[in-house]
Amino acid sequence: VIPGISSGPYALTNYIVPIGSSAGQAKNLSIGTYVNTNTDSISGFEMDMGSADGGNVYRIAAGWSGTNDSRAYIGDPFSATISPRAGAGMYVGTRTGSTIKLIFNGSTITSTTRTGEYSSVYPLSLGATYNGTTGSGSSSKRAVFAFISEYLTDVEVSDLYNAVQTCQVSLGRQA
Repeated sequence: VIPGISSGPYALTNYIVPIGSSAGQAKNLSIGTYVNTNTDSISGFEMDMGSADGGNVYRIAAGWSGTNDSRAYIGDPFSATISPRAGAGMYVGTRTGSTIKLIFNGSTITSTTRTGEYSSVYPLSLGATYNGTTGSGSSSKRAVFAFISEYLTDVEVSDLYNAVQTCQVSLGRQA
């Protein structure tokens, strides 16, 4: 993904998060991004991956320069938050049932329980949050890996982080 600027580039994935098996149930999901730059160059909020339509929010913010924290919103307008932000590395947001976790470099940093059950209205994007018209909150960080998956367990996220980190080290672009 090309680093963004305030009105910068983003890439649509065409993946719209489906609603779960029961009416009103959010889909169990994991999304993540590995960023290998540690600073934000934009003074406003930077989103590294996501989609948003009012309260229907799925996104990862590896670092919000506006609030100095990192966040994961997975099917809810509320988030799991790291404050102060963690910097470069691999961020994964997971949701299973009403539990939302933010995992950094393979370890769960924070977890929250939310009862909001939302499906995605717009496709997820990389490098910004897509709102149906444009990418908002474009990220200036360099994402070198991103994924969207059915819910991953903590062990699976840790294994994925180790594999991605090994790859990034071999390419000389680790966080």
